Amino acid sequence: MRNKGGIVALLVAFLAISIYFLARTWKANDIRKDAEAYGTDKTGKVDYSKKQRYLDSLWKQPVFLGMTTTEDLMKQELGLGLDLQGGMSVILEVSPTEIVRALAGSRDPKVAAAISNAQERAATSSTNFVDLFADEFKKVAPDTKLASIFSNSSNRGILSLESSDSQVVSYIKKEVDGAFDRAFRIIQTRVDKFGVSNPNLQRLSGTNRIQVELPGVDNPQRVRKLLSGAAKLEFCEVYTMQEIAPAFDGLSAILLQMDAEAKAADKSSLSKIAGTAAAGKGDNVATAANDTSKNSLAAKLAGGSKTDTSKKDSAALAQRQTNAFSNLFIGTGYGVAVRIKDTSRVNQIMRRPDVQALFPANASALYDVKARANGTNVNEEIVDMYFVKDLGKAPLEGDVVTNASQDFDERGKPAVEMQMNAEGARKWKALTGANIGRPVAIILDNFVYSAPNVNGEIGGGRSSISGNFTVEEALDLANVLKAGKLPAPTNIISEDIVGATVGSQAARAGILSSIIGVLFVLAFVMIYYNKAGLIANIALIVNLFLLLGVMASFGATLTLPGIAGLVLSVGMSVDANVLIYERIKEELLLGKTFPVAVRDGFTNAMSSIIDSNVTTLITGAVLFIFGSGLILGFATTLLIGIFTSLFSAIFVSRLLFEFYISKGQTVSFFTKWTEKLFKDSNFDFVSKRKLYYTISSTIIILGIVSIVFKGFGLGVDFLGGRTYVAKFEKTINTEDVSNALKATFEGKAIEVKTFGGFDQVKITTPYKIENTNPEVEKQIETNVNAALASINGNKGTVTSSSKVGPTIANDAIGGAIKAVLLSIILVFVYIFVRFRRLAFGYGALVALFHDVAIILGIFSIFRGWLPFSLDVDQAFVGAVLTIMGYSMNDTVVVFDRVREYLTEKRGVKEDIPTVINNALNATLSRTAVTGFSTLVVLLVLMIFGGETIRGFVFAMFIGVIVGTYSSLFVATPIVVDSMQRDIKNEEAKLAAIPVVATEEVKKSSKKS
Repeated sequence: MRNKGGIVALLVAFLAISIYFLARTWKANDIRKDAEAYGTDKTGKVDYSKKQRYLDSLWKQPVFLGMTTTEDLMKQELGLGLDLQGGMSVILEVSPTEIVRALAGSRDPKVAAAISNAQERAATSSTNFVDLFADEFKKVAPDTKLASIFSNSSNRGILSLESSDSQVVSYIKKEVDGAFDRAFRIIQTRVDKFGVSNPNLQRLSGTNRIQVELPGVDNPQRVRKLLSGAAKLEFCEVYTMQEIAPAFDGLSAILLQMDAEAKAADKSSLSKIAGTAAAGKGDNVATAANDTSKNSLAAKLAGGSKTDTSKKDSAALAQRQTNAFSNLFIGTGYGVAVRIKDTSRVNQIMRRPDVQALFPANASALYDVKARANGTNVNEEIVDMYFVKDLGKAPLEGDVVTNASQDFDERGKPAVEMQMNAEGARKWKALTGANIGRPVAIILDNFVYSAPNVNGEIGGGRSSISGNFTVEEALDLANVLKAGKLPAPTNIISEDIVGATVGSQAARAGILSSIIGVLFVLAFVMIYYNKAGLIANIALIVNLFLLLGVMASFGATLTLPGIAGLVLSVGMSVDANVLIYERIKEELLLGKTFPVAVRDGFTNAMSSIIDSNVTTLITGAVLFIFGSGLILGFATTLLIGIFTSLFSAIFVSRLLFEFYISKGQTVSFFTKWTEKLFKDSNFDFVSKRKLYYTISSTIIILGIVSIVFKGFGLGVDFLGGRTYVAKFEKTINTEDVSNALKATFEGKAIEVKTFGGFDQVKITTPYKIENTNPEVEKQIETNVNAALASINGNKGTVTSSSKVGPTIANDAIGGAIKAVLLSIILVFVYIFVRFRRLAFGYGALVALFHDVAIILGIFSIFRGWLPFSLDVDQAFVGAVLTIMGYSMNDTVVVFDRVREYLTEKRGVKEDIPTVINNALNATLSRTAVTGFSTLVVLLVLMIFGGETIRGFVFAMFIGVIVGTYSSLFVATPIVVDSMQRDIKNEEAKLAAIPVVATEEVKKSSKKS
């Protein structure tokens, strides 16, 4: 084996990296469990703000190997999806309608009509809204240039009356993109208000949508209200430190009193603190676990602080008050700052009525939007706090700003130029004139984005804001200043809510199914391949370990379909070992020595291994690109699993074989009952191909008939609508549930299905699906719960729910069709390039269409007959793409052997059917072993994996059977027919050549 030392070093490095990142994940989960224990009271109720306070206290502290902070750990760990831990996921759409309307600044009915028409088209189109608007405007006003509508004084220098329509469209798109960036930042700051650990916020590429995932939230109504509310831009005066110093003196006294009360309350249980802190129990865990925290209760008690302040003189009392204050606040000269880890506690303190009474009635405490490093502690972040006047009733609001842009001041430093309308210019002059030498806060969504000092009264409406900006910061501030004129409202167009109980049940089901599935595969491989099976099992375990390690290093999220992908990767990774083992067995039968057989076996199997995995990689990549949500987790696991399984099978297995060879030992590949299994098999697959064509055609025709007359059960992500999963105390009749909900849904269509048990149902309805008002959502939720509360004395509770708007549904259908078609095209191209014959491409193409058609037909025929959902949704599409990959994996292995036999027997007089029959028989053992191990894993997942993925796994289970069938009885027979037809055409051409030559000779002889 070449480069053995290098491969060993690479393996050790990969294992070390995997151990490191899995250990990080383990530590992050350990901290999360401690936070959960700290925030849980004696009744088991979790106080999420208290839990977050614990995490905040450790957020910037080194907690792993003395150098990695909690923040770093939780940014790069193998996290759990919402389906495994509960929570809420929403997709927000930033509507460009209001932005276009504001930029137009026109009441022209033609503009309104164009916007309205574009909105209608946008509901069923993936085209950019601005392009739709421009197209519709041309229809309603063919003789009017867009520049005449959009060119004005605020964009002078960018647009003019002479600007072309394409220039105007580019300008509008740029402004819409800026509004989207602004909305994303606003949502980012709002997400921090929910007090959840490890929230996920991401832009959905190619769209104006934002996905937000909030683990553990228990108030969906609050989420809807905060995420979809409009952002307000205000300019407010700011209190100076001197003006509110008396309030801070009073606050110091209150903080000292709070410390005394806390000490008195906990004094009796002081001895218990040390014992519970390490275990993550009790109310003092956060400070005990973080011994570096200044306000650690245990540290203060250990320091011997007295609670009786009456015996101290005024100077000592003042010092203690100062200490109590500095534990939470840091003076900055113009105000105060708060350590990030203390923000949760400070928020609670500032909401106390006795604290609020200390400050002026019109004062509001706001944080700066960005944190900064604490100069005295590099591992600590602080955020500035401002006390602003008249928040909500500001003397100047953002609607007066007509334009803002990044510029440079007279010293060449980045600055922001701001322009206001006439009303704004008048108010701004008054505001700046009254605050010379003082700051004015620029506030968006209750966060201070900048608080520049006023150097003098500013008239005329034009201002320059300078400071220590970077160009990027100046651009950001300019974008923020446009929030008043160009609002970017966000609407919730899709949401999923998973109860904590449902999440924990799913996690248990996922873990159980994965353990059982892996054990089944390991046992089967060991039984089938004897001692060689042990080598394969070690490689499989290494593969699993590397797979989890790589996922952790990428910060991937593990979902329930992801667990299915993980277990399926283990099942399918058997394939590479099987290909190698079957080749080694063939080499041994040729009389080669064990070392030579191993070497040649690995070499000869390489072509099939690469080809088969590339086809799976193609479909996995397409799934990753077009998939979303839970299916994205499945695609991620599947893709990583391809690479780790290849590494384990090719290199880890080879190292283990080399170890036995170096010891002069051989390895057995048989057990007594498998020694003669598939040996000398000689099935005639090709001669009966017309029978197989007939069988396949019959099944496909039955499926088409069912699809035409019965149709599909489209999932909510394709159909659009609301879905609720409700759990009842006893067995429930679906008709009773439907009748109970008729009044709630005002006669709209209702579909109720048994879901995962006779005491649980899934309810789907299109009722008010286009409404995005949070209050309407709250009312619907209340009405549904009330209707389910007592049906014939059987109490029902909604355990999870989801909502998919029509735009998302249409995009999902379009994405699914593109994904399937793209996969088929890419696989065909790869097969043609790799095998250099159209016959192989035709065979692969027909097999793919065959597999998809049969699975679609089965889902239509058996819908309503099986005790689980057979909805066609994104999960189903994910399963179909996976099946296409598996089917091609199987087919390509056969094709590879056919190509090999054709090359070897080019001079031998064997017809095409004989060559292909021999190839099919030679790979039959591999087909059976891989198929069986994959089916075993899928069967385990279907039984133990939970209702959520049962339909998804069923599709793959049927797909593996159909894919194996098509490899043997469809793809290769098609190749036979195509190649025979090609040979006949070639023979006909060759037969025609001598005739032409003879005629030409005769003609030439006559002439002579």
